[in-house]
Amino acid sequence: MEDDHSFLRPKMVFPSYDGSGDPLPWINRCELYFRGHNTLDHRKVWMASLHLTDAAQLWYYRLEMVQGEPEWRRFCQLVNCRFDSHSLLMGSTDMVIGVSWLSLLGDIQWNFREQTFGFRVPDKRIMWCGIERPSSASFKAISTVAGQLLPELL
Repeated sequence: MEDDHSFLRPKMVFPSYDGSGDPLPWINRCELYFRGHNTLDHRKVWMASLHLTDAAQLWYYRLEMVQGEPEWRRFCQLVNCRFDSHSLLMGSTDMVIGVSWLSLLGDIQWNFREQTFGFRVPDKRIMWCGIERPSSASFKAISTVAGQLLPELL
């Protein structure tokens, strides 16, 4: 029986990510690296953040300044939301009043705890993500011609 001390760690280079393209392959390579090197959970985000470049590095710097270092699972969700899907930038809007337009979306996946809202439109997956931050109350309104709200939001 093989114990942890006799296991030869594979020689792997930690992957980098610049924010272009689908982040899922990068996340998968990070997971493989972490598994191969028995990386502790609390070190994963720090290690991954060292290998972010360009737009991804700037994004993470801002995220960490506002929220602090997220847990690995949340970090992966945020990376996916920022770089793999279409985001709806809502400024300081904390609430959307009026939900009748949701019926246009068909099946949705809404996770209040993780602050994610996902759905599909032809040929794309859309994922909107909230960002935990201190709130200052403000309201914004969008008014469009009937049937034109979804294109306005996307």
